[in-house]
Amino acid sequence: MSTLSVLIEASANSWGKLATEHGDRTIGIILRALVSFCNAHLAQSASNQLLVFAYGRNIEKKMIFSSSRPDDRETSTVIVKRLREILTRDAQGDEVRVGVPLGPALAHAFCHMKKTSKTVTADQCADSLGPQTVSTGEPVETGAESITTRAVLISMTPISGAEHAFLGY
Repeated sequence: MSTLSVLIEASANSWGKLATEHGDRTIGIILRALVSFCNAHLAQSASNQLLVFAYGRNIEKKMIFSSSRPDDRETSTVIVKRLREILTRDAQGDEVRVGVPLGPALAHAFCHMKKTSKTVTADQCADSLGPQTVSTGEPVETGAESITTRAVLISMTPISGAEHAFLGY
């Protein structure tokens, strides 16, 4: 079983800048690639989970798709529709900056990843931390299916540490 969290930058200015630099077809190409990637993850195993988050300014509901929600069965349609709504709403604002803070959405994604999946906390063969256990504290049987969680970040602008404060001396 694998849980994949995809975080997508939802700044209309960033998407617009990308389209200006690389052509109008770029946005469609990116959306098709994103949807294909998400569908491929879900198709690998019936037990795989997918969480898609949008990060940007003034986004109230950061999670735009969850494969565990009954309403979210049409992966392609739901992701594109909700992302389009967020980008349209952002484009109607008066913000002129390109790029958005990543921290809040990343924390939100990690919380959902922890909540929706059992994560392996130690590997018996790889270190001396003790027997392999799951977050429930129960030992994992040898040969059991590996449980993984991953996050993929899709940003339209270069990511920098500028949003984080310097912790110097």
